Amino acid sequence: HPRGRVRDVDTLGQSSIVSVTVGCIEIKVKTATANAPDRDSLVSLNLDLTKLYYFDAATKVTIK
Repeated sequence: HPRGRVRDVDTLGQSSIVSVTVGCIEIKVKTATANAPDRDSLVSLNLDLTKLYYFDAATKVTIK
């Protein structure tokens, strides 16, 4: 499983968007606020590739 560092946690009520840097890639993960990790912590990611969304970096438009 890839490991990354939590750069930001944006709490939105009962859910949070967690920004994780894995190497040179930033991944945003939606999780329950109760399960959100602390900023600067190291986390492991278990990715279900069928549920990922991809965005164009320049336009921010969804690719998939």
